[in-house]
Amino acid sequence: MRREWTGIDVLRLDKFYLLIRRFISKGFSLLKKNSWDSELVKNFMCVLDDGTFSAEGKLQGNGVNYHVATVFLEELRHFLPLKPQVIEVLLKPFISAMGKFPDKVLLAKIKSGVFDVLLKMGKRLLEVKKSGEEVDSGDDVVVFGTVALVMGFSVKFYELGSSAECCQGNRKVLFGLHSEFLKLEKDAAGSGFEFSVPDVLDRDDDEVPELVPILNGGSELLMLLVMVMCWRRNPLRWPWGSYFWA
Repeated sequence: MRREWTGIDVLRLDKFYLLIRRFISKGFSLLKKNSWDSELVKNFMCVLDDGTFSAEGKLQGNGVNYHVATVFLEELRHFLPLKPQVIEVLLKPFISAMGKFPDKVLLAKIKSGVFDVLLKMGKRLLEVKKSGEEVDSGDDVVVFGTVALVMGFSVKFYELGSSAECCQGNRKVLFGLHSEFLKLEKDAAGSGFEFSVPDVLDRDDDEVPELVPILNGGSELLMLLVMVMCWRRNPLRWPWGSYFWA
C-alpha cells in the first residue's frame, strides 16, 4: 500500500483509510483475545512500526504514516483501560518516531493525534476531581486522563529530546511536551488525589472477525504478522487476493 500510495485515485482513498483503521482495530482485537501477551504486543507494534514510520524505500507513502498517527488512539480507545506496561509498548513507536525522523508533518500528526489528546484529558480530569463533579469511570476524560497522569511522559520526552540521536529540529516540540506533562504531573501530585489505571475491563469479543480463528497461544496473531511481512516484501502476492480490496 505504501508503494502504491501516491498512485491511488483520490476518490478511492477513503477505502484505504478505512482499511488502515480496520487493520489496527483487528490487531487490537486479536491482542485482547490473547490477554495482551507482552511478546505478541511487541511483535504487532514492531510490524506496524516497520511498515510505517521506520519503513525503508524510495516511495515512503507518508500518507499511511499520517493516518496511522491520526487514528491509532481512536481505535485503542475501545480497548482501554490497559495495564501501563502494555500502553508503554503500544505508544513507544510514536514517541521514538518523534525523535528519529525530520518529517514535520508526521511530528505534528503524532503530537495532535496522540499526546495533545492525552494532555487535554489529563487537565480536564484534574479539573473534574478538584470541582467534585461526577464523571463515569468509562468516560474519555477518565480513561485518557489517567493515562496522561500515570505514564510518566514528562521524563520520556525529556530523555528523548536530550539524546544525541534526536533530530535537532524536533527538540523544541519534545521539550514543549516535556514541560506540559511535567506541569500536569506536578499539579496531580499536589492535588491530593490518587490516580491509577483501573482494572482491565472484560468486554465482549464481538469485534473479532469471524474468519480469523482464535487458537491457543496466539498463533493466529503470529500468522497475521507473518502475512503482513510477506505482503510488504511482495504486495502482488497478498494471500487474500483481490477480494480483500473489492
